[in-house]
Amino acid sequence: MIRLRQAEQLLVPVARTLPWRALLAASATALVVSSLPGSGILRTRLGAIALCLTSAYLFDDPAEKTLESSPATLMLRRSLRLTLAAPLLAVTWWVVLWRTNAPDAVGRTQWGISPHTDYG
Repeated sequence: MIRLRQAEQLLVPVARTLPWRALLAASATALVVSSLPGSGILRTRLGAIALCLTSAYLFDDPAEKTLESSPATLMLRRSLRLTLAAPLLAVTWWVVLWRTNAPDAVGRTQWGISPHTDYG
């Protein structure tokens, strides 16, 4: 119960320390790469590299040394950082996978979604 209260109080300060510009730039890069023409697997890998390289910075806490003696553990702060950034990374990754998944012979992807639906 104490950790839950600490997590609630730390949400805003932890959100301010996240590298939002880097996360948004990596998401934009992954989306641009996934929309380029070429091999689907190559575009998927390049998008994954862009997201993974940037998400590694989520565990780099600039205030780590300053907050060593605080009651909130480093694991709690890192968990909050990951929890706050995970929705952006998950949605970006899903879009990259959806864009780079080549339709099979009947024009559907493995999830049953057609990326090239003709409404006309």
